[in-house]
Amino acid sequence: MFNPHHLYRLLFLLCWLPTSLHALAPTLIVTDDTSYYELKLNTDMLEDPTGELTFEDVTSGLHDFYALPADIEKGQPLDMGFTQSAFWFRVQMINQSTEKNFYFGHWGGLSRQIQVYIVSEDDTEPFTKLKLIYKPRSMQYRFTFPHGASRILYFRVQDKHAPLTISPELMNAPSIMGRIKSDYPVFSLIVGGLLTLVLYNFFYFIYLRDRGFLALSFLILAFVLEFGNHLGLLHYYSFLRESLQSVGALFAFVTIASGLSLFSRWLNIQQHLPQYEKWLHVAFWISCALAIISPFILYSVAIAGIWSGVILFLIGWVIFSYIRKGLYLPSSLRISGGIFVIGMIPALLRTLGLIEEGPWIGEIALFTLLISLVLLSLMQAEQVRYKSEQAERITAA
Repeated sequence: MFNPHHLYRLLFLLCWLPTSLHALAPTLIVTDDTSYYELKLNTDMLEDPTGELTFEDVTSGLHDFYALPADIEKGQPLDMGFTQSAFWFRVQMINQSTEKNFYFGHWGGLSRQIQVYIVSEDDTEPFTKLKLIYKPRSMQYRFTFPHGASRILYFRVQDKHAPLTISPELMNAPSIMGRIKSDYPVFSLIVGGLLTLVLYNFFYFIYLRDRGFLALSFLILAFVLEFGNHLGLLHYYSFLRESLQSVGALFAFVTIASGLSLFSRWLNIQQHLPQYEKWLHVAFWISCALAIISPFILYSVAIAGIWSGVILFLIGWVIFSYIRKGLYLPSSLRISGGIFVIGMIPALLRTLGLIEEGPWIGEIALFTLLISLVLLSLMQAEQVRYKSEQAERITAA
């Protein structure tokens, strides 16, 4: 039966649609009262499905920007999911503060490609393409913004490997200095501790020629690089930033391959559960192959998440069979493995697009990794010592 309310609603939507598509975000007024600004609510967006639009194209007036939805949650990034599209954003700003040095920041790994431009609103000055500051953590761009001036900030974001999130921010000099003082010491401690474990296990490998130490070194190093990339820490090194933009999930697959090798050695699968040795061996070589091709395939982070789920199921099934056979898991392995899995759950859910992205995912993973890998390194050394003592007793007998 015909309902006139449906017709009224349709007419209202048709009248509202043209204006909503071209509605623009409010101008950002920078004052001394605030030192940090989330730019999403002051941002106009233009999607580029081809990824081929240039700065000149988007400023020519032939392409329409539109404001982001008004119901965006404050403090949460704008999640675009997996997409090949590039997105252009525009922020109109007026500086009414006494500060003149400002920093545009955007969080993301090496695969997140960003270009930033600043222009005068009255076109009296040519546009400037901003460059990353010297040795940044994440992507940070400095520009001068005098008191009373008007500027238009344009930035382009694209990511073909990971879920794309938009998290633009504007900070003045005191704000970014406070962040550096609070963040850098913590990450220096965690990453420094993990790299120390890499050297510890590598030197043990050289001394004892036990491949378990070498696999553990690769596991720790690959994990540090993967989550360091996730947190934007690798932007600090210009040679990594310039040469590994399409690294994809390379480090994640190396981590999986190293973990499989260690798992098989620690539980002595070849002796206790030989029927699963073949499956672990196949999974190891698949992980190595995926590591090689990951820079050349789209959405490699999602593939890494799915493959990690498969590997966790396989490892869980092997552990279940191991326990059912009456074999004993070392307590250090149980504790460190539990800590490791708990820390990895948020990262796994994010790679599948099930939760929103944020730096806290990598921070939790690195912290729990440091704790669990200290235990695993000690366990590896204890296992080698025990095997050495057994060999000496057999020789003496």
